[in-house]
Amino acid sequence: EGSVQVLELQAVRIALELCPGPVNIVTDSKYVASLLPRLHRSLLKHVDNQLLFQQLTSLWHLLNARKAPFFIMHFSSHTSIPGFLTKGNAAADALVSSAQVDTYAQAKASHGFFHQSAHALQRQFQLNHQEAKDIIAMCPHCARIPMLQAQGTNPRGLCANALWQTDTTEYAPFGRLRFIHVSTDTFSHAIWATLHTTTNARHTIAHWLSAFLSEPLSLKTDNGPAYRSQSVHSFCKTWAISHSFGVPYNSTGQSIIEHSHLTLKRYL
Repeated sequence: EGSVQVLELQAVRIALELCPGPVNIVTDSKYVASLLPRLHRSLLKHVDNQLLFQQLTSLWHLLNARKAPFFIMHFSSHTSIPGFLTKGNAAADALVSSAQVDTYAQAKASHGFFHQSAHALQRQFQLNHQEAKDIIAMCPHCARIPMLQAQGTNPRGLCANALWQTDTTEYAPFGRLRFIHVSTDTFSHAIWATLHTTTNARHTIAHWLSAFLSEPLSLKTDNGPAYRSQSVHSFCKTWAISHSFGVPYNSTGQSIIEHSHLTLKRYL
C-alpha cells in the first residue's frame, strides 16, 4: 500500500510538526506542492489505501489547527541552475540515497495504486526500460491492456542445441497421461514431446533428460511453478545451462513453443 507520495506526505507532516512557527518548505514533489495549500479546505473521501488516508487525515487536522503561516513551493530536481536551492536539493537527495531505498519495490507499490505507464515509471523511479515493462506485465489489471502490455521476445539459437524453449500442454484423450511436455530447438525446430501424469519439477527434469542428447547452452520457459522450483534451478546449475523466463502474463515470448503445440496436436 505504500508509495513515494505517501512518504513525501509523511515528510511534510513531520516538518510541520517540528516547526510550529512560520516555515518555508521547498520540495521536488509536484504532488505535495499542489496538494498542501488546498488540503485544509477540502473534504476527505475514504480511500482503500489506508496509509495514504492516514497521512491525509493527519495533515488535514494539523493544517486546520495551525496558527502560524507556512509557504510551500515546488523545485525541479533535474536542474543545473546554481544557487542555494539546488545545493539543498542535492543534500536531501544524498541523504535519501544513503538509506539504500529499494526503488524497484517502491515502483511496484506505486504502480499497484496509481497504475502509471512504463514511461512514467522510468522517469519517476529512474528504472531502465525492461524493469518498467516487467512491472506493467506483472500487474493483473494493466497486463491485459494491449497498449500497456510489454511485448515478449523470441531469441533464436545461432546453431543447433544453443537455445531450447520448453512448455507443457494438455491432450484430454490420453487420460492420465494427458500432460505433454514439449521442447523445441529454436535453430533446427526439432520437437521432442513426452507424456506425463503431471507438470511438476520431477517430470520436467525427466523430460529434459530424455530430450537432450547433450546439454543445451540455454533454456527458455514461462514462469510456471515447476520451472521456478529449486529442483529445476539446481538441475540447470549442475549442467551449466542458462535458464531464462518469459514476460509474466504474456505468451508472445513463447510463440515458438506455442506453435510447436499446434503442430503436435495437428498430427495427434
